[in-house]
Amino acid sequence: SQTIYTKVLKNTDDAIQIPDIFVNAQLAYENIHFNENLDMHAGLDFHYQSDYYALGYDVPIQQFYVQQSFVSPSFPLIDVFFSARIKKGRIFFKYNNVVQLITKQGYMPTPGYPGQRNILDFGFDWSFYD
Repeated sequence: SQTIYTKVLKNTDDAIQIPDIFVNAQLAYENIHFNENLDMHAGLDFHYQSDYYALGYDVPIQQFYVQQSFVSPSFPLIDVFFSARIKKGRIFFKYNNVVQLITKQGYMPTPGYPGQRNILDFGFDWSFYD
């Protein structure tokens, strides 16, 4: 896990706008089972940042800019994942933003543009060679 506390000492023109608290963490289980035929990894990813004035985005010029009208509220993001390798195949599942499933509220990383909504990602691949 990683926790960052930031305090800008002098910011007279408000050019630097970052959250005071930023947290990334992962709680996971990983092991190899069945005579090394199943390699699995499962767990939770956690991301949190305190509220702050996020940078605005101007679509026509494709640039971010400093704004002082919209506060990006603090919002925890929790993702649940599972991945496995079975002999020559691999599979993964990841459910993004579990908190939105429960609270029915999302987050806004920048004014007017919502962040990742809750959704299930999945995939697989199979190698046909040794």
